[in-house]
Parts: sequence; structure tokens; C-alpha cells
Amino acid sequence: MELTADLMTRDPLAVTSSTPLAKCARIMSRHHIRHLPVISDDRHVLGMLTDVACFRRGSLIGLGDEMWIPFNPGDFGMIAAEAITPVSVVAREHDDASRTLRRLAESKQDFAVVVDAEEQLVGILTEHDAVRVAAALLLGDATVGAESSTPVHVTSGSSSALDAMNRMDSLRIRHLAVLDDHHLIGVISRGDLVADNAAGKPELRVEDVMRERTLYTVGPTDTLLAAAGIMTIQRVGCLPVVNSEGDLLRIITRTDLIKAAGLKLNRPAVSQRAPSDPQARRASAPPRNPVR
Repeated sequence: MELTADLMTRDPLAVTSSTPLAKCARIMSRHHIRHLPVISDDRHVLGMLTDVACFRRGSLIGLGDEMWIPFNPGDFGMIAAEAITPVSVVAREHDDASRTLRRLAESKQDFAVVVDAEEQLVGILTEHDAVRVAAALLLGDATVGAESSTPVHVTSGSSSALDAMNRMDSLRIRHLAVLDDHHLIGVISRGDLVADNAAGKPELRVEDVMRERTLYTVGPTDTLLAAAGIMTIQRVGCLPVVNSEGDLLRIITRTDLIKAAGLKLNRPAVSQRAPSDPQARRASAPPRNPVR
């Protein structure tokens, strides 16, 4: 049986509830992370600070991103506790990995926290971690067409970037396909909008935020393994599914792959494996002290 500990990132960076939001923003920017667990002095999880919650409230400017400028002057002095998101999925290190993946896929959040027997933080599992594992699990001929999510939500390049962000938030999604005269021209993510401070720039358009990068797509007969490989290597959160004429049919997301991987892990293994022995696992390093 695969364990949640096999999938998670151990000993993640964390902050306390009183850590200034400005410091949290710098940590996220400098370490290129999207999630910061917020913990108490005894390492109990209070919630999660996401990049969206943080950068909807302000932006970093200057060399080295040293200056935090809130969009609302009343947010000067805001601390992590005022912007945290409740955690939907809290797992134990030795929980069945397939169950944790299924809970993550069903939660509509892109993270889970992992705690020990004393309920202290020991790890974090993000969708990127899960898809990286999925790429090693999704063998066989299961196709994209059978697993991709519907419906597809779209926008246009001339649409307001702030409207696109608000729409993602209301639908609890993280990507919109971008069409130009009914033709697919790209995908915009909530991360793109956060990076360009869409919350503080009402004049910004979707076309201003779209990155000049390769548009990766898959066909309905491509395998889930191929889709997982593209997402892992290119670090994208979804792939448009198109037909031979390039028409958009649907989108396959990390959540779709996580669900498929969870089912794969839940099936009996063909070959015998040695029983898992938690005591024989590699000893973990002492937990990091949270940033205050």
C-alpha cells in the first residue's frame, strides 16, 4: 500500500498567524511557492495562505521584491491570520495514498496538509506533487477523452482580466480557455492573473496577461500517461483537448489525473510487495521553525 508520506513534500516552509502578510509575500516570491501553511507555536495547522489570497491584496515591487504595496491602504499591517483559507483535507503520514488523492480531487482545493499523531504539521501535498506521482502510475491505454472534465469555461482576449479572476473564484476553477473568433489561442490561469496583479489593475485585459509560450494540447485518444507527462515536465495545470481540426472539445486538469491515479493506487497490485514498515522509513529531519 502506498502511503501519503510517499507523495508529500516533507517539512514545508510555514508561517505563524502573526507573520506580516508582506513577509509571507516575499517568502512565496523568493521560494517560488504557492502555499504557506499557517501554524500555531506547537505546529498545529490553523489554515493555509495561498498565493491568490496574498496577492489579491497587494504586490511586491522594487529590486528583490523588497517593497509590499497593498491595493487597499487599510490593509497595511495585515497578518497571515487575516488571509488564511481553511484546510479541507488533513491527512496522516500513514494514510492510504489513494484515499488522500481522492479526498484532494474532491475538495476543490489544490493542496492538502499532512500531520503526525500529535496533529503537528509534517508535510504538504499539492496537486503538482500528485500529478508528478500520477505520471508514474498511469500506465495502460486509458485515454484523455474518457477522463477529461466538463464543462469547458472560456473567455476572450479582450475580456477584463479582473472579471476573469472573479469568474474563476465564483466557479472555483483555476483556468479559462481563451478563444478568438471561436478559435483556441491559449489558456489563462489564476496564477497568471495573480502574477500580473489583475486585482489591482481594472484596465488590464486577458490578452495583456497571456504569456508568450507554447500552447500544449492533447487529443481525445491520447493517453492519460502522456497528459501527465506533459503537465509534469511543462508545469502546467491543465491541457485543452482538441480534435484534428484544432477545435476545443474539453479540458483535462490535474484533478482529473489525480482521480485516475487514486483509482490506480486503490486497485490490488499485480506483484507482491514487502509490507510497509513505518519504523524502517528514513528518519525525517527536525521540522523547520515557522517564520514569524
